[in-house]
Amino acid sequence: MDDDATALAGAIVYHAKAVCETTDHLWQVIGDVSIPTDGLTDNRQQHKVTFDTESMARVYIYRTIYDLAQSEVTDHLEDRLALLKRLGLSKIPTQQNHSYAWSQFSNQTKITLEAAAKGIALEARDQGVISDVLVPINLDEDEADDSENDSSALLKSDLIDRFTGLEGRIRGNRTYHGSRHPRLH
Repeated sequence: MDDDATALAGAIVYHAKAVCETTDHLWQVIGDVSIPTDGLTDNRQQHKVTFDTESMARVYIYRTIYDLAQSEVTDHLEDRLALLKRLGLSKIPTQQNHSYAWSQFSNQTKITLEAAAKGIALEARDQGVISDVLVPINLDEDEADDSENDSSALLKSDLIDRFTGLEGRIRGNRTYHGSRHPRLH
């Protein structure tokens, strides 16, 4: 993953960590986490789309975490109107909407969203918002390694460390304190 994708995924995960402290449902975390769309590449003509980049990014994070097919996402949204609103959607996207948006996201954007989804799932698991059983994606890269420095912790740590390191270089090594990060709001 290149530094820009890592930094953006790290920023999303960093904010998800703070959101997990005040939320008890994963779908609320996905709905409340800040997704800086200026770092995502969506090649759709924005003035012609029904669903903006941010809402489709949330849909893909949700879809990735729960390992759902496009049709399954549609079913979930039909059954859970609160989830629809939480993801920033005014109506249920069709499978064509899903396919078109995903095909118009750059490779780096796809990598960023997939890494962010995994990082959000790890944070939610680590903070007790969800259990491993509730998330079908494989959170641990190497299931054989159950040590304290397992790969899931390293992935999350690497995303956050790389983000904060890049953010520090970008902002001239200014330090921000607390759970609120100015770039995320």
